[in-house]
Amino acid sequence: MTDAEFFARVKEITQTGYWELGEKHGGTGGVGKLLEELLDVDGGNSDTPDEGRWEIKTHTGQGTLLTLFHKTGTPNMSCILESDYSYYPNGDMSKPITYRNTVYGGAPNSQGFFADTSHSMNRVTLFNINDNPRVAYSSWSYDDLMTAFSYKLRRLLLVNATKSGQKAAFGPATAYSDPYLRKFPDMVANGDIAIDLDARYQSPESSAIRDHGTKFRIAMSNLTKLYKNIQKI
Repeated sequence: MTDAEFFARVKEITQTGYWELGEKHGGTGGVGKLLEELLDVDGGNSDTPDEGRWEIKTHTGQGTLLTLFHKTGTPNMSCILESDYSYYPNGDMSKPITYRNTVYGGAPNSQGFFADTSHSMNRVTLFNINDNPRVAYSSWSYDDLMTAFSYKLRRLLLVNATKSGQKAAFGPATAYSDPYLRKFPDMVANGDIAIDLDARYQSPESSAIRDHGTKFRIAMSNLTKLYKNIQKI
């Protein structure tokens, strides 16, 4: 469908009021899945825009971060799981060693990790303030980050959602397009974009990693810094 037809359908949905949530709309992603069904789009492919041209995301409040995309760094999470900053859940050493935390640029997180950029190397790298000399952990090239962002989020439709019992209402909706790609690495380093790390070894004896996905996430107030064109639907 054309953009005009797509936006007309979005507007119709946001003006309808509450929609019934079915049995398959449970969990944290249920409201978003309902919206995708109402728009007749397939949101199952995490690497491409849901509607072909537009990535569709729902958001339920200003207080939570919006996930932009998943991108594991190089090397993978083993470099952090094998560091002094990983831990056993609740101190139970019979369970797999784990690292779960959010990393920002600038200020270190509770375990000392922070993100920094190197324009000479064109990379975003995780460091820990407690290391002396400094140790480089996972990193991402500028090209990899900008490619992941532009490929999935060159056109973003963000729809606010309100859930009440087994019903959900949608709206308002905003369309974002023409991203400022070169801003992305610096926004990570400045703390405007967060890096969520979540991985563990599958068992205390195994070297296999269960990576729940490294997420790049943003506060709603910072989203306008990433796009040139912003249109209310």
